[in-house]
Amino acid sequence: MPFESASAILNVSPAPVFPCGDFRVFATHFPAGLADPRTRGTCSSDPIHVQSTRRAKRGSLVAVVANKGQTNRSRLEFRTSEKLMPIPLRIYITPFADRGVVEPGQWSSDTAKKALDVVNTIWSKAKIAFVISDCLMEKPLDMAKSARSNDQRLLGVLASRHDPDNAIHIYLVNSIENLSAGGSSYPNSEPEPASFVQWYGNDHANGRAWAHELGHLMSLDHVEIDYSNEKQAAQRVKNLMTKGLSAGSDLTGQQIDAAKGSKLIKRFGG
Repeated sequence: MPFESASAILNVSPAPVFPCGDFRVFATHFPAGLADPRTRGTCSSDPIHVQSTRRAKRGSLVAVVANKGQTNRSRLEFRTSEKLMPIPLRIYITPFADRGVVEPGQWSSDTAKKALDVVNTIWSKAKIAFVISDCLMEKPLDMAKSARSNDQRLLGVLASRHDPDNAIHIYLVNSIENLSAGGSSYPNSEPEPASFVQWYGNDHANGRAWAHELGHLMSLDHVEIDYSNEKQAAQRVKNLMTKGLSAGSDLTGQQIDAAKGSKLIKRFGG
């Protein structure tokens, strides 16, 4: 199985600014321990620095971000003043190559941030917020297309590129033929917290698949559906952890409790 095991990170700057393709993504370490990884408006190659944060009405947080002297406001609304638990993600945008021929990339820092908005909308039910600590553009992974449909093998290759550290590693890859899932994860963070998520072509589908894989990292199993039981099937098909390519995003109280008590949350969230 041919693949490129080495990685090349493009000119990583010291925190809080990290390069990712044509964008600079700020590390969302806010004083209140709560962050919104989105930035509105046009991003440029100039550094983006967090100037300040302030509390707004209804418990929302407004991040004031400077970019080329302009001020953008990025707002994340909450129905309660209870703080969300910030969990750090290190994102690796990883293009594929086949026998040295690099395939056009599908993910960018912008699409990653938009997908993460969907992730955080889903996991806000558990008072968990996933935040970008770094966003890095990787050297293409030279791997035959026929080998990519084995999700555990692909995850193993991706995870071997980087040593574990104090963040969850998320690998964003192109769409994969014959892969019947949104990605793959090491269940309950074993041997380390890492997932890959394939491209689905729109923010909601990308974010839902990403949120599902994070659910596995937080110890959640697949939800099985008995389609002979129509009432049960109608409820469970809407669940985030339904197996396959479902569009569900619901979480039960039991799932929320299990996620908040998982090894991953205890390690990264307090």
